[in-house]
Amino acid sequence: MDFLVVLPSPLKPRQRGVAVRRVARVRDFAMDFVVATPEEVVKGFLLMADDILQEGRVLYERFG
Repeated sequence: MDFLVVLPSPLKPRQRGVAVRRVARVRDFAMDFVVATPEEVVKGFLLMADDILQEGRVLYERFG
């Protein structure tokens, strides 16, 4: 299962990924995470972001 996690963070991309993997400790199936800041998504830094945002499902969303 693949996840796009969008969150504000001062961490570098690799550090963000490590932090999210630590929180998601489900080991029953393979999971891949792409962790991006909102700015990275808006600026189009992620090549697959458009596809993910159009075809993916929002599993959790929090504002503020």
